[in-house]
Amino acid sequence: PDFITAVSELEHLPLKGEHIMQMGLEGVDPDFLRAVSGLQLNGLTSEHIMLMGIEGVDDEFIHKIKESNFLQELDGDAFVRMALEGVDDELFLETIQLL
Repeated sequence: PDFITAVSELEHLPLKGEHIMQMGLEGVDPDFLRAVSGLQLNGLTSEHIMLMGIEGVDDEFIHKIKESNFLQELDGDAFVRMALEGVDDELFLETIQLL
């Protein structure tokens, strides 16, 4: 039920029904869905979101990047690659601030 509640609360995401179903079957953490809710990146697809959810991307990583002022610098592909590779969010944000 928590997964269904999280899906019903999603905002502005290009999620396809088949990907929602797959995430449900794979046991994606509802906190992940809450983290990606409202995430708007150029090129972010439903498949990207599903892959991150299934791979268990840390919702704290998503929250920290969303809260940064550098989200507009990323595109969907870059964000997903960072998330799937397990980039350290603190190190990433410190590095970006130096640029």
